[in-house]
Amino acid sequence: MNTQPSRPPNVPLSQRLLQALENERCLDLRYCELHPEVREEGGLPNYKVMKQVALKRKLGGLYGLVIWAARFGVPLNSAREWICALVASLFRWRRASADGHIISMARNNIQLIKNALASDKTNTDFHFDDDLLNLGRLAAEIGPAGVMRCIGQHLALLGSILGRDKGERVDLLLHSRDAFSLIMLGQYIDQHPEHLYVTECHYQRWSYMLAQSAPRWKMVQHGFIDPGIRFKNQCGAVPVVYARDHSFHGQFSRYYAVGRFLNFTAVAGLHENPFAMSGLFLASSFPSIDAEIALIRKIKARSSVPIILKIHPSHAYDARKDELLAMADYVCNAHEYPDCRIFVSNNSFMEYDYQFLGKKTFAISRFENVDAAAESIMDNLQT
Repeated sequence: MNTQPSRPPNVPLSQRLLQALENERCLDLRYCELHPEVREEGGLPNYKVMKQVALKRKLGGLYGLVIWAARFGVPLNSAREWICALVASLFRWRRASADGHIISMARNNIQLIKNALASDKTNTDFHFDDDLLNLGRLAAEIGPAGVMRCIGQHLALLGSILGRDKGERVDLLLHSRDAFSLIMLGQYIDQHPEHLYVTECHYQRWSYMLAQSAPRWKMVQHGFIDPGIRFKNQCGAVPVVYARDHSFHGQFSRYYAVGRFLNFTAVAGLHENPFAMSGLFLASSFPSIDAEIALIRKIKARSSVPIILKIHPSHAYDARKDELLAMADYVCNAHEYPDCRIFVSNNSFMEYDYQFLGKKTFAISRFENVDAAAESIMDNLQT
């Protein structure tokens, strides 16, 4: 196998990001395909649809006004970012010496990425940072000339979006909320193709920009892969994928030309808590909250098992969150992997970690209904 990294085709930054946003919109279309009930809400843009449902229910009649304002707010905020970046670009002393960069979708995933990197000895020659996406940092790195080029590319991106039909135009405008930082990221990669970039993004805008820009980059699996997404643009190539199990290799290969796979374990051990030996740990996910509430009610009606709860750190919950919290004996923070007797989720990727560490796990989605899941869990508690 050829181990020399090859540079992706030289495509303008605006075009790379436009394609990334088009692909990300496909994720929302796929979500609506899998959850057709969200269309019953009406008037939702194809932008983080799950969060839009919660926001519309919270705002009621004001929701339409908020979306209307956001269409103008995103470009206006871009102008503010241009000014801030031009000022920050003058402070070249802020430049860092790192030649490896962790680009994370969520701060609580940084340790996951570090665990994957630690499993591979080829990463020891790189010095990694995890703040490259900071606007001021990027501006200082690429300098005034780089920032001016990015402003021009950002204007070209906005022009392309405004030329679309109304529905797609609104969707892409909302998706472009952090477009300027991503264009600057592309500029930085163009200036430093010898650096190594690592992300846990599977197929959103971060990974697309890396695939179209960086000769050296690696992907870390953080969750399930949906094999049914139909992307508008080919995702590209990734030299290395750190996967959690060999069963996912084919799913990644559906979207990327993968150089090689390396499997890793994300969690070395579990965190202590007052109910580590006896508790039922529920890893919550907002789309399945009704099933979770029903399940815990059924179990509490028949058992005194302590409930350990972790609210999904990236999901926007509605008032039902309080109902779920009220049934918990211990609530975890975003970084905890609590020790427990039983792990329960609707279909959480954390199940792989708990299985690896020898815990009994249950996924509600794999049962015919909540009653069947509760019955199976109760059978295990009674043994």
